[in-house]
Amino acid sequence: MMSRGVLQKLKRLVRMSPGEFAWRTGQALRVRIDRFCPNSSLNDLSDRTLIRSLDIDVPNDVIAARAKLWEARRSRTMPRFFVEPVELHAITGRIAELFPDEAANAARQADAILAGRFDILGYRGVEFGNPPRWNRDPVNGVTFPDVFWADISSPDKRPGGDPKIVWELHRHQYFQQLGKAYVFTGDAKYAECFAAHVRDWMANNPPGRGLAWASGLELAFRAMSWLWAMHLFRDTIDQALLWDMIKWLRVHALRIEAYLSYYYAPNTHLQGEGLGLWMLGTMLPELRPSERWRRLGGRILSDEIRRQVRPDGIEYEQSTYYHRYSTDFYLQRAILGELNGDPLERGELAILERMVAAVTATLTPAGTTPMIGDSDGGRALRMEEWEPNDPGALLSTAAAWFNNGEFKFAAQRCNPAQAGPAIETIWLLGPGAVERYASVESREPPAASAALKDGGYFVMRSSWAPDADYLWFDCGPMGMPGAGHGHADTLAFELWAAGLPMIIDPGTFRYPPPDRDPWRATRTHNTVTVDGVDQGVADGPFCWALEPRHKLHHWLTGKAFDYVDGEHDGYTRLADPVVHRRKVMFVKGRYWIVSDELTTRGRHAYEWHFHLAPGCRAQVSDERAVIRNGDAGLMIVPAERMTMSVAACRVSEVYGTVKDAEQIVCSAVAEGDTTAAFLLFPFRDEPSEVTFERAGDGIFRVVDAESESICHLTGAGARIG
Repeated sequence: MMSRGVLQKLKRLVRMSPGEFAWRTGQALRVRIDRFCPNSSLNDLSDRTLIRSLDIDVPNDVIAARAKLWEARRSRTMPRFFVEPVELHAITGRIAELFPDEAANAARQADAILAGRFDILGYRGVEFGNPPRWNRDPVNGVTFPDVFWADISSPDKRPGGDPKIVWELHRHQYFQQLGKAYVFTGDAKYAECFAAHVRDWMANNPPGRGLAWASGLELAFRAMSWLWAMHLFRDTIDQALLWDMIKWLRVHALRIEAYLSYYYAPNTHLQGEGLGLWMLGTMLPELRPSERWRRLGGRILSDEIRRQVRPDGIEYEQSTYYHRYSTDFYLQRAILGELNGDPLERGELAILERMVAAVTATLTPAGTTPMIGDSDGGRALRMEEWEPNDPGALLSTAAAWFNNGEFKFAAQRCNPAQAGPAIETIWLLGPGAVERYASVESREPPAASAALKDGGYFVMRSSWAPDADYLWFDCGPMGMPGAGHGHADTLAFELWAAGLPMIIDPGTFRYPPPDRDPWRATRTHNTVTVDGVDQGVADGPFCWALEPRHKLHHWLTGKAFDYVDGEHDGYTRLADPVVHRRKVMFVKGRYWIVSDELTTRGRHAYEWHFHLAPGCRAQVSDERAVIRNGDAGLMIVPAERMTMSVAACRVSEVYGTVKDAEQIVCSAVAEGDTTAAFLLFPFRDEPSEVTFERAGDGIFRVVDAESESICHLTGAGARIG
């Protein structure tokens, strides 16, 4: 009998296009050459090769060549980086004016690094050492072996542990934190730590060996971190260190170029690799291949923003976190390109602006993003600390860059106590960012509710006030082909009442098994499971062999109510097929009705899951659930008789961490076509008496202390009255 791995490879082979087959064949040959020829051009760190690669006139003598390169880089005026040495004093001055504690915060973070303690993803104070033990995962007690990179690139070739923890260290984004501390304080110990770490890393991570070289995206992140370090520490980097860093950056670019993720990971991995290549090509014009890298990276970014972003601005991985990743990549590309006479094309800027608008449209009342799909905790830049679901820095920079008042309004919703731009905005746009941001007139978006139909995101919002009622609904695809970062969450929703989270997506937790599948399963989302199975069929940790197909029937929005109606066929693979159709009506300022129709012939066991935000507490009595979060609350009242209970669950707000929470589980066994409906009724202080009952097919009667309403959720649409 064939192993699962062999079967997966055969399936992929059958699905391959001729272009993909040719590319993978070429990659396989390149890997073999890389394996058996460790001194190949991809790994060449010799001084002579660098001399031949330089596009400036240098002597053959290595010592003299170092001096010439060092002087050429210090005397040049172009290309420009986000931060130039002459601006650093002004930048830190503007930041100190707006954020008086930032210098102390930067020093505190850097001092922890000097003590060998690192904040990695959701883990705090991880003991890596100083210098770090580069291939050690201290969280799980696993050391990744020093082997050829391809022998550790796949999950089934790793010795347990979580490679993301090690990769995060190898990204060297903590160099940005050390650099901030050095620029703010002038203390040489931070520059000395950076120099010692980069030299130790070069001594212990030869090209092509170990986890550090097993992903092109990780090489791109590391290269970009080195570019930041070369500018933040410019006055402390001597000729020998600069020479060695450029040797290694050249190898990084060659290896990214050789192993681009065109088919392996044609998502944000490819975007990040493109950005890394483009940035290396832009910032290292002294190297002969730099123009080739700049053009190739630019072409990848240009192609992928058109291929990977849907017309409504949603990035096609169907993950709000990876959407932010992608948006950050392109915003950096736009800013640095403008500084160096290589701007994004007008059409690409329009797509980028739609991506930011999508973030704005889906903001919760607290100014956060719902954590839909995977969230890996990674960052495109670490010049400011923010929570994974806080897009305030992105919106602040986009507001100043695009001169967009709606983006500024959204940024202010994220951080209402913040008077000026985000710290990250000042690092990216320079000291003039403060005035540039101030000149943008804040403007509330004209519509509170929104439909992003291509991505399948629907937002029902009572207003843009901080205490608004809010519901996010998913009636869209699981994601890019294979849905690597998508979850089995079609027709799921999140709900906030009186500006507080009530029903939320539990998150991602971690990627390695056995944690992977439970967190992306249907039962871990706020929708219906049938016979205890998922809507889709997983095929490895980052692929789905079978994805539910969705269909949107109706979207209506108006002053009185919003209404969405969609279905999916994920359960039609069962021996007795089931089609799930869900309708949601939001009577604005009052309540929601969620109505499920399950079309089938046979007998099935159904479960409805409502995962509560940490801090919420629930009670079930009299066939209804009462949820409290502070002074606000939510009642869940079913129209049909069913079993209701409170169960424990877990929520992961940051990669690698969990919090205890509760969920409401409703269950029923039924035969043939089945309907179930729930009234979701927000309240303040104490719940009021509410009656919720069917008054006909798709018609519901709601009676509370204020009024009586008849709500029609029918095949033709919806109405009240």
